[in-house]
Amino acid sequence: QSGGTLSVNKGTLVVQEDYLIQTPNDFGGYTVSTGTLQMSNSADRVVVQQNFVMDSNQDHSALLAAGTLEVKENFTQKTSGNDQASQNNFNTSGTHTVILSGSGRQNVSLASTSANGSGFGQLTITNNSAQGVAFTTSYTVEKLNVSGGTLVIDDKLNLTGTLSMDANTNLILQSDVTLKNL
Repeated sequence: QSGGTLSVNKGTLVVQEDYLIQTPNDFGGYTVSTGTLQMSNSADRVVVQQNFVMDSNQDHSALLAAGTLEVKENFTQKTSGNDQASQNNFNTSGTHTVILSGSGRQNVSLASTSANGSGFGQLTITNNSAQGVAFTTSYTVEKLNVSGGTLVIDDKLNLTGTLSMDANTNLILQSDVTLKNL
């Protein structure tokens, strides 16, 4: 999605391959997009069967407020725009939920995280594979739910709300975890 706004508007969108909020360049790669994803209703649902990449130069602070984004492979947030809006291009709020539901290793990378920048409001991990989900950069999440599988934290996790893990979850800490307001 190199531009424009995709408003889910109480519907369900299933993306069979990658969902790239990026612009193709002349060299076979990608660069920053002006596109936006709007999810503002609890009935909004986007299911990405492969990779999700957010590389928009648009601030999404008010756009990702509700609904569910489910990703079956890797999740990547980039800031190719190098400005404050790019820093907030995956800034969720309200009841917006991301579900990581792959059947093999899923890598999660966020280029910008801060108290007011990109991050997850509600994150649910249902990937039950032995390889699990690996967070390769620091990130902030308000509410983290993990159901089985393996969660690998390679960089800093700032958890500002609740953590729920079932007895079948393997947690591998390879960096710092900060728990606030629990």
